[in-house]
Amino acid sequence: MFARTWVEPVLAGRKTQTLRRSAGGPVEAGLVVDARCGYNRPPFASLEIERVDAVLVRKLTRADARRQGLETVEQLREEVRRLYPRTDALVRIRFRLLSDNSAPVSAAATSSSSIASPT
Repeated sequence: MFARTWVEPVLAGRKTQTLRRSAGGPVEAGLVVDARCGYNRPPFASLEIERVDAVLVRKLTRADARRQGLETVEQLREEVRRLYPRTDALVRIRFRLLSDNSAPVSAAATSSSSIASPT
C-alpha cells in the first residue's frame, strides 16, 4: 500500500520504486499488482514489478531517491528512518505503471494482489 501523497507521483511516473521492510509475500519481476492506499480502497493503479532486491539503508543512492520521487539520498534516508527506525536492510521493489485506475472501479474489477506498506 502507498500513502496518499505517493498516488500522483506514481501516476505521473516520478515514483518507480518503493522500499519495504519485507516484500509482504511473494513478489517477483513480472508480477502485476494493484497499488492501493488502503485495504478497503479500490486500486489507483496497476503496476508491473520489474525488479526486487535487498538493499542496506547506507547503500541507497541518489538514483534510488529519484526513483522514490525524492530529490536527494538524504531525503530518502530520512523518510526510511521515519518509517522504519530500527531497520537497516530493506527490500527494493522497482515497478512500472501499467494503468491508471484512479477513476471509480467496481468491486468485481479489483485484484487480490497488492503491494503492502506505506512508502
